[in-house]
Amino acid sequence: MPSATAIVIPAIIALILIPVSALVLWLATKLFKTPKAGFVLALKTAAVASAIMFAVKQGIGLALGAAVSPASLANPAAAISAGLTTLLILLVASLAVNTFSVKAFYKQKTLKAFLIGLVWLAIYVVVYAVIMVGIGAVVLATLAASYAA
Repeated sequence: MPSATAIVIPAIIALILIPVSALVLWLATKLFKTPKAGFVLALKTAAVASAIMFAVKQGIGLALGAAVSPASLANPAAAISAGLTTLLILLVASLAVNTFSVKAFYKQKTLKAFLIGLVWLAIYVVVYAVIMVGIGAVVLATLAASYAA
């Protein structure tokens, strides 16, 4: 059973990043000249997709925790392999959820929904990485300043 922080913190992060995801989706739908390319619809779509992905991530976390023992992760190669496998599974799941969400909310054909979902995912991954690196830099600068004092 996961701890409360393993559920609450990812839920808060998901809620905070819904508007960012919606902005990226809105941009992707504008790029593909989708007829209903409004921000409110993008916000609804991103909220549903984020909720689904939150549940998927929790399920993958439970499955991975049951399948991989902490002792096996002591081997660096096994830990890297498990991490890369999990990342790949999450990317494929995100692409599937994005495609399904665009197809359902925007009433697009499967190929166009897939392309919009792929662009949405690619831009979002870059934006998410920039945000996380920025947060990490602020945390490291704060820690360095507190230790220097």
